Amino acid sequence: MAGRALSGLYIALPVALVTWVAPGSVAIFAAAERLQRICLQLLDAVPNVMQNWLGRAVEPNERNSRIRRAIAWNALLGVVAATAFTLSAPFISKYVFAGAANIPIQLAALSGALIFVVSISKATGNLALVALQRVKVITISALSGALVGIPLILLGSATYGAMGGLIAEIVAEVVVLTIQYTFVASAIKTNSLEADLASATELNARA
Repeated sequence: MAGRALSGLYIALPVALVTWVAPGSVAIFAAAERLQRICLQLLDAVPNVMQNWLGRAVEPNERNSRIRRAIAWNALLGVVAATAFTLSAPFISKYVFAGAANIPIQLAALSGALIFVVSISKATGNLALVALQRVKVITISALSGALVGIPLILLGSATYGAMGGLIAEIVAEVVVLTIQYTFVASAIKTNSLEADLASATELNARA
């Protein structure tokens, strides 16, 4: 619950922060935020479907294998989504916002990079950490992302406008992903060693 609350707060904050320190950039920043959030909501369907598939893995090595595949598939999906967003957002924004906020290709590329990072963290967080029973790490990573992201968004948008705000968001999401992936890799290694030890013990007992 705490992780979801932090995530919801962090999603709502960037536009408010940019409005506070860089009001002249808020229209284009909010436009990019809105389109990228729509894209991420559409991508949510993939990890949601994977939850049941991942949950059916009982044997530790099989679960670890499925976690690796889930992260890889979400990373690939993130590449596709990021590329599609980068190429289409400048054109879509002209029609969605009726010319009030035309997203340039540079800003679209930054939003695409953010979509890519978040796509992976959806797998490392809601899929892998939940399956590995390390849910508290999601809260830790979300809090760390907020602590890094909030001051960086204020500084970045005040200095470089919308682009600075988006770069700050990317840095914060990379922090989130790094923390999550570190714990996932460690848990997988531990589980694999325990599974191998249990298998060796069983074989010795049979002998």
